[in-house]
Amino acid sequence: MLFKIKTLNTLLAGDTFDNTAEIFFDFNFPPIITNTETVTVMSTASVGDSTDSSIKVYPNPAKSFINLSASNSLESVTIMDINGRTLSQTNFTGNATEQRISLENLSSGIYFVTIQSDLGQKVEKLMVE
Repeated sequence: MLFKIKTLNTLLAGDTFDNTAEIFFDFNFPPIITNTETVTVMSTASVGDSTDSSIKVYPNPAKSFINLSASNSLESVTIMDINGRTLSQTNFTGNATEQRISLENLSSGIYFVTIQSDLGQKVEKLMVE
């Protein structure tokens, strides 16, 4: 079952709340009451909100690796699945502006790549073939 709620701007990643619904079909009474589900707030996957526009991810779609480049030092890369679960995180040392990341452990699908540089970050949607 899907539901939509207006969230509070005070919710943080990791917060939880319970949800139960009362469903009316035509004119049934009493309503059908669903099981209580616990919802855990996760950080949203946002594509396009970049604070470092110099960051590039290629090739996309990719097969076995991606290249990262930026005009500033790359600090880290995080790869998440479409549900927001972190699959890998790599921290870089030094002042490298280019890195190659292996995708050998990922199956075909859509992922989100968050690249952090010393100037900012960029979230990019990545398709793995």
